[in-house]
Amino acid sequence: MFRVIRTRIEFIVQRKSKIMLLITSAEFSDGKTYFCTNLASTYGMTGLKTLLIDMDIRKPSINERLELSENDGVTNYLIGEKSLDELILKKEKYNFDILLGGTVPPNPGELIRSEQLKQMFLALRERYDYIIVDTSPIGLVADAYSLAPMMDANLFVARSGKTNKSFFKRLNDQLKDDKLKHFYVILNDINMDASRYGGYTKNYGYGYGYSYGYGGYGYGYGYGYGRKKRLKEANKYAQYYDDDSEV
Repeated sequence: MFRVIRTRIEFIVQRKSKIMLLITSAEFSDGKTYFCTNLASTYGMTGLKTLLIDMDIRKPSINERLELSENDGVTNYLIGEKSLDELILKKEKYNFDILLGGTVPPNPGELIRSEQLKQMFLALRERYDYIIVDTSPIGLVADAYSLAPMMDANLFVARSGKTNKSFFKRLNDQLKDDKLKHFYVILNDINMDASRYGGYTKNYGYGYGYSYGYGGYGYGYGYGYGRKKRLKEANKYAQYYDDDSEV
């Protein structure tokens, strides 16, 4: 599944190294971070030098997902506390390097738009074949809009049965207005029609764009979210995304 996605990305950017990818979603729980870690692992398996960056500096989560005890990361570099060499983690159990989000700052929007961040990406691009950037949900804050111009491709992870259809209309309008470039959709958690496979099992996986389905298993196994549940969960997370960079 992820090998196919890797091949499609190489086709999109027309090269096989020195590639930076941004991964975002409409909101929380869409499978974004799951997708990032698995894609980074897929690149690492091929021997490509790969870095996974947690740029959701409002609510970093990669350290928990990968069961890491460290916390320092991007924000500690941007405020001058530590160097990249001190912060980049090389763990024996993972085939890719990791740069965590760091201490949650009082001014995340300013750091996202800072010149220091641009210079950080330029420096890292020289070191790695692939950089996977996990950023805040684009449906909650504008961080992805600020980061997207620095990337070679921007992937939007949508979750089948959960991501609100109205968001796609807004996303399409922004693409038409040229506010977003090199933007592609990954449809996560697809319940593949069992009848296509002899009526004997169900598969869960990823879709690419609007017409290409990948077999395998997805994230969350196919349950939908109602409007009330989405609002309840959105309110729970809103505190992490409350500043001047809201969309």
